[in-house]
Amino acid sequence: MEFIALDDQPFSVVEDVGFRRLIEHIEPRYAIPSRRHFSDVCLPELFNVVATHVHELMASDISAISFTADIWSSDVSITSMLSLTAQWIDTDFKLQKILLNSQEFRGSHTAAAISDAFANMFDTWHIDRSKVHAISQ
Repeated sequence: MEFIALDDQPFSVVEDVGFRRLIEHIEPRYAIPSRRHFSDVCLPELFNVVATHVHELMASDISAISFTADIWSSDVSITSMLSLTAQWIDTDFKLQKILLNSQEFRGSHTAAAISDAFANMFDTWHIDRSKVHAISQ
């Protein structure tokens, strides 16, 4: 799963002849799981591990977090996307950044709809909304 995620590979890569030959060369006895196994079992497991880690990071002793949000749509599609990232400086003075959410945004781009979507994102990540302030341009 790490190979698929880090190298931005499609799940179907496990069915490619070259990949199968490589794995067979490395370990002939290994039975490669199907792409459905990776999408239906491995990906949800990986998501849960990463989400737990992110929750722990967000609950740690971070003195200040900056959020960046954006709504965009493709020139070739009518689909709009909404994203939320978090950035902070850790105790070792290293910049940390995480993409918390990226999801399709349906409906009108009204202030109320956008606010509700972000409120749901903050709730998902247990971010105290009373400590969130916005600057818009």
